[in-house]
Amino acid sequence: MKVFLLALLLAGSAMAQRHKVNINTETPEGQMLQQIGQEGDGAKQLPMFEKFLEQYPKSENLAWVYSQMEPLYVKANQPDKAIEIGDKLIALDPEDLETALQTLKAAETKKDPDLVKKWSNTTGAIAQKVIATPQPKDEDEVEEWKKKMDYTKQVNTYSEYALYAMALQTQDPRKKVDLVDALEQRNPQSQYLATVTPLRFQAYLQLGDSENAAAAGDLFTSMGKQHRMYKPNSTLPQAVSELGEFAPRVPQHTTDRQREGTTHSAEHSRVDALMAGTLSHAEA
Repeated sequence: MKVFLLALLLAGSAMAQRHKVNINTETPEGQMLQQIGQEGDGAKQLPMFEKFLEQYPKSENLAWVYSQMEPLYVKANQPDKAIEIGDKLIALDPEDLETALQTLKAAETKKDPDLVKKWSNTTGAIAQKVIATPQPKDEDEVEEWKKKMDYTKQVNTYSEYALYAMALQTQDPRKKVDLVDALEQRNPQSQYLATVTPLRFQAYLQLGDSENAAAAGDLFTSMGKQHRMYKPNSTLPQAVSELGEFAPRVPQHTTDRQREGTTHSAEHSRVDALMAGTLSHAEA
């Protein structure tokens, strides 16, 4: 997937730049931009850009400056500053797909589930809007439109992958549930959803939420059977195990009755049956 992301970023940079720059070398502002442009070292350009923003915070070239700074921050391993710039640029241009993708990449570097969700959703929403654009009537524009559609669809897929990957990485069960829910809401047919659905079941078990665990277990067994993810007669723990490295082993389930001595609900019983393997796929 790293190779795929690199290809996306290269494809994006090969497209015409969204934000243009207007350099008037007869003004101090223009001269400063010219000087920055003549500096070939990105690491040296960053402090120059920062100084430019201090001196010209309302420049007409603000969007262009931000668009140059964000990838430099990402390259310099400064994700917080990259995300800050991404927020500012999206505020100026809410349909800037390249900025959304760059900021999503920065959020992934931080391994922050909330930021990954936010920028995955932002990237996906912009991409889907572009994908809905009708084919131009002018034949001379069709080829370029097709290239743009292909690239945008790949970006949209990557935004789904980001949710999937973060759901696998995070150890927080609440965040795990939130990420899987976000992926399901975004695209119920996502190629990544079937793999992370059992993680939601496990997360609910960790949280002691038997009612939602039962519902998640039902969905997992149904989805697994549909996609032939495991053997038809597998119990739920066996099915999870058969997913291999993408689905960690189901933790030992402790029911609410065992922990608190409370009345065992129908949902609790159904989870116990799923875990014990006594509930068939047909019943689940």
